Amino acid sequence: MPPFTLSGRVSDVSSGVPLGATSVVIIDGANLNRSTTTDANGAFQLRDLGMGGFAVRFRHDGYDSVFRGIQLFADTSVNVPMRPAMQSLAGTWTGSLTQTTSSGPPPQTMAIAELNLTHTGSDIAGIYPNTQTLFTATMRDPSAIGSTTSLTGTITLYVFTGGRNIVTCTGKGALTGTVNWSRLSAPAPQVPFDCGFTYTDVALSLVKQQ
Repeated sequence: MPPFTLSGRVSDVSSGVPLGATSVVIIDGANLNRSTTTDANGAFQLRDLGMGGFAVRFRHDGYDSVFRGIQLFADTSVNVPMRPAMQSLAGTWTGSLTQTTSSGPPPQTMAIAELNLTHTGSDIAGIYPNTQTLFTATMRDPSAIGSTTSLTGTITLYVFTGGRNIVTCTGKGALTGTVNWSRLSAPAPQVPFDCGFTYTDVALSLVKQQ
């Protein structure tokens, strides 16, 4: 299998101005730690890459980092818009989700490797790369993000059971919490599922990636 090239251009999301000297690093997979920087036109190339999936981190001073999942099966080009820091909560967040069940086993913690936050006015939502929504919420005072503002919303969880005949159980519960430019913390006391069981003491904890 011949090697492939990942190329692209990095720019400011609003003005379109190219962002030179942006760090481009592959952070997992077979091409782990391959890196380069963008030129004065915001362009970059990573050559001689192996086939497969991996995540790339784009980092530029004064901007929120961007994490982009890549499936490389041919030469690929991407455009990467970046947003100045502390202008929006939108971007990539990581963290954990902890819950217990009504049947009483020990609490379980699931790592959240990548969650894309959207932010419009007072509304935010956490969406996995496969477009599955984890939560939606409304901030009480968006102008207070610089310190911390409270939020309320709904968390949605999915559990797959049934062995050969897979059944998808959907749970929804009310969450409350706080958020600022770098951290989100939101507990949900109960998340009842349509299959008849309940998660209790659900805790969502996220950190914005810079």
